[in-house]
Amino acid sequence: MALRRTSVLFPPSFDQWTIVLNKSLQTVATSPLSPKHATIKFDDLLLYNETSRAVYRQMDPNLPLYFGKPGPAIDAAWAELLQYEYPAITLEEIALNPSLSYDMNKDQHPATGKHHFALDVFHNLHCLNAVRMELDKDYYGHHDHGHVGRRAEHDHGPDALPQHQSAWEAASRDHIDHCMNHIRQSLQCRPDLSPAAMHVFADFDGSKYFLGNAERHTCYDWESIMTWAAARNPEPGYTTPVH
Repeated sequence: MALRRTSVLFPPSFDQWTIVLNKSLQTVATSPLSPKHATIKFDDLLLYNETSRAVYRQMDPNLPLYFGKPGPAIDAAWAELLQYEYPAITLEEIALNPSLSYDMNKDQHPATGKHHFALDVFHNLHCLNAVRMELDKDYYGHHDHGHVGRRAEHDHGPDALPQHQSAWEAASRDHIDHCMNHIRQSLQCRPDLSPAAMHVFADFDGSKYFLGNAERHTCYDWESIMTWAAARNPEPGYTTPVH
């Protein structure tokens, strides 16, 4: 994305370089939003029971479950998390950001007729979800990894093989490898330096291993990002992610 310093920030800027959006929309704040930080304790800690000598996940049952045995509840949690994955961008916003380099005809979404963009945090979440589904592909079967306009079944029924693989079908492993590498680069781009005390535990056979979890993390306020994203609905709007 083309980045520039501006007084119109997109979304909560956290004092970063950012692209210019929402200059004239009344539904979105048109002045810089103050950085919001929170010190939180992460959910889903990996712990060790020294009595049973079992490793287990300590989780808050009141929070959404994103990983585990696949099912409707996990799918609903991811759908909620990714609902703002592909916002529409207005012609005015495109004009303010020529380096986004849209092909104005070819890049119109076939369902909305609009141009769309993605915040990279949602790209990372999309990638993490794609890896999750790949790990549970016996449950999910073939999924299209975001292919626009792809039908769930081929013309000859769910059990028939297509005569020709699409480019996305042929590159499904490349997409997963890309996703994992993109997440790696994002983690290195904005590293979390919260320290974790590493504890030594003994297994049944006497072997020993490290296990530890950082107690506190200083994070950007996720809700402020979702609030900004929600303010772009119904206009300019979004398109539904396709997986």
